[in-house]
Amino acid sequence: MWYKWLGLGVLCLMGGYFLLSGERQGPVEQKGPLLRLAEDIVMNERDLSAREGLTTITARRAEERDDQTVILDEFEISQAPNLIMKGRLARYDMHASVLYVTGPVSVTTGDGIQATLTGLVWQRDAGTARTDNPVQVVMEQGTVEAARAEFDDDFGRIRFSGGVHAKISPHLIDR
Repeated sequence: MWYKWLGLGVLCLMGGYFLLSGERQGPVEQKGPLLRLAEDIVMNERDLSAREGLTTITARRAEERDDQTVILDEFEISQAPNLIMKGRLARYDMHASVLYVTGPVSVTTGDGIQATLTGLVWQRDAGTARTDNPVQVVMEQGTVEAARAEFDDDFGRIRFSGGVHAKISPHLIDR
């Protein structure tokens, strides 16, 4: 009789293990089967049409799926000389050239502008990005906070919307 209870206990433990160790849950969907997996990667992408078109992507982990998507975990994207983006989790659609970032992300431009936000959709071919979540942008002139933001020209221009608040740096007022 005791072996039945032991067998039931082992089955419950195995079932719990398989339920908890399944694929990552959350907003970054993993549709296709895994093709390749790499850890601690550095990828370089050169745009031959631009003189300064080097993009470097580093990630703790990258998973390539057969639906032409790549899942990046703990990533940094540097686009010389004017962009550094850091985040926790992203899905890149290679076919559409769109990066979907979930969770916190920071964007720093060559002008020293630092944006902190949660969630971002970056259409790389169009050079535009947007977030429908609160954003904070810190620059030499002050700080701007808003409910949403759209970025153009690869983060060179920003349009804020919804509850926009700006705090001007004191040294600009004293002039």
